[in-house]
Amino acid sequence: MKISIIDDKIVNNVVTAWFTPDIPIHVGPSIFSGLPVFIILLNYNHETYLMKNMEQDINVGSIAFPTEGTKITEEGYLKYIQE
Repeated sequence: MKISIIDDKIVNNVVTAWFTPDIPIHVGPSIFSGLPVFIILLNYNHETYLMKNMEQDINVGSIAFPTEGTKITEEGYLKYIQE
């Protein structure tokens, strides 16, 4: 698994995030949970957020998949969210 680090500035606060794009879920602390990567450690606003444990507690068989709607490709989805 590849782990990367990025430093950036948001509203005069330095943000340092350790993340991996190899886990295909968008997880992170606080306002950073919507980023397109899995955040393992985050330093922001003089606070440190650290993922200590990860458990799979969802039985895939219990998810009700949609029966209506239109199927689209990943390319079509990316185009849709850019509009």
